[in-house]
Amino acid sequence: MSNHPIILLIEKRTNVVEFIKTGCRDCTFKINNFPTIDFKRLDFKKFKGIALNEDSVAEPLITVKKLISSAPGVPLIVYSDHPKVESAVGLIKAGARDYISLGKDKAKIRMVLRNLISVSKKSEEQNTSYFKDLEKPVTIDSGFLMLLERARQIAPSSATICIQGESGTGKEMLARYIHQCSGKEKPFIALNCAALPEQLAESELFGYEKGAFTGAVQRKIGKFEQARGGTLLLDEISEMPLFMQAKLLRAIQEKEIDRLGGTLPVNVDVRIIATSNRDLKEAVANSLMRRDLYYRLRVMTFELPPLRKRCQDDIGLLATHFLEKMNIRHGKEIAEISKSALQKLYAHNWPGNVRELENTIERAVLLDQDGILTDNDIVIDGDENTQRSLQGVLPELNVGMTVQEMEKALIIKTLEHVNQNRTHAARLLGISIRTLRNKINAYRAGNPIPTFSNNSLSSSKAAL
Repeated sequence: MSNHPIILLIEKRTNVVEFIKTGCRDCTFKINNFPTIDFKRLDFKKFKGIALNEDSVAEPLITVKKLISSAPGVPLIVYSDHPKVESAVGLIKAGARDYISLGKDKAKIRMVLRNLISVSKKSEEQNTSYFKDLEKPVTIDSGFLMLLERARQIAPSSATICIQGESGTGKEMLARYIHQCSGKEKPFIALNCAALPEQLAESELFGYEKGAFTGAVQRKIGKFEQARGGTLLLDEISEMPLFMQAKLLRAIQEKEIDRLGGTLPVNVDVRIIATSNRDLKEAVANSLMRRDLYYRLRVMTFELPPLRKRCQDDIGLLATHFLEKMNIRHGKEIAEISKSALQKLYAHNWPGNVRELENTIERAVLLDQDGILTDNDIVIDGDENTQRSLQGVLPELNVGMTVQEMEKALIIKTLEHVNQNRTHAARLLGISIRTLRNKINAYRAGNPIPTFSNNSLSSSKAAL
């Protein structure tokens, strides 16, 4: 009797079943296919993973919820020949681990199903749902999903990893995702090399002993020791001073560091993940990075694609994800993003990538007044229509006005724009609610409101 783990495949097309089984013929798991699901007769406890064809069931969302309930802790993926943003959002929220395009790549099928087994084993070892608290990058792009599969595959190792990509593509999120997938319970420590003053670089990385220099009144533990047993993210590694790159190379190779002022080396077992928004090979050629460190870091490499090169549906999926996030952050209940707003999002090139999209959705959430994000709420930097729409929000500025008068006019106009919602006004203005309240009280005390050609300003005085 075989002890191979079994995956439940729910697929009604016999040719697809044969295609999947052929692609997984050399795998160490078995596939049991059922064209339909009989929840009363199936013993879900014997399965180590579930793969569901969205088109094989009449109501995919209800089916996924019932599968999650019937097989708690068993990882489940949903696949489709024609993936849709709306389906992806609902099914993943319901508990599906992934929503993917099946495609015609047998290697991809093997990787996806094999990963179901490894996730199931990890869940059993930890006696918990492995992906319960996992912050997974949001995507249904086939290339990005393959990248995530590769990341999960190498996550348990201690290999050094290098992640490259434009600013805002999600390099730190991928690094955190790899750390979470590794199963390590030790900390994830991040250090921004670009923001690190050269004179403090060594003490930040390696720490120092009491009395090492003037002002060192007690021992300080550096980032390497803080991350012991876990992961140390070196963000924008190419910005690290060259003299520190040599010390970093030794720390990675020897797995030991020297605190400033110390007499003995300190052993550190740390997984290094380095990121950069520039071409590191070019940085080496320009003498901005040591060649030996470059090759030491590139044991495993990931190139994150810019948002404009991911499938268009990812923009809608990410926008919906950020809408839910911003609803919670700002206490709003915006129900949806309109088709006109989505079309505006699809048409933009997103030079700032995912970070720009997130900021755009947050701005739209703050400006929205009717519970649905429309194209008028979508304010995109550099867009001519956006600039025209902003003209009605900004107060008219006249030569001779004082800074205080301009500030007052801006506050009044912002309050008017958000229907006197002080919380939203404070966020738009970049000040605290207390500061806004103090300024409003000062205006109420009798300070004159400047006269503008825009009559709406005078009407805002009463609202204050």
